[in-house]
Amino acid sequence: MAEEDRHIRERPVDASSRGPVVSGERARQGRIVLNTPARRWIFATGLLVLVVVVILFGW
Repeated sequence: MAEEDRHIRERPVDASSRGPVVSGERARQGRIVLNTPARRWIFATGLLVLVVVVILFGW
């Protein structure tokens, strides 16, 4: 690795370029938004596939 490449990789990231700072409590407040029938069907199908895979492979 060239000396200049190593220098670029070791340079600290500027705090302003990382985006907003959010507390851990607020960051975990996500929710699943299923506001169309297609999204509901896709979500339900994904859960069903997950359950079937777990049953078949005996996690």
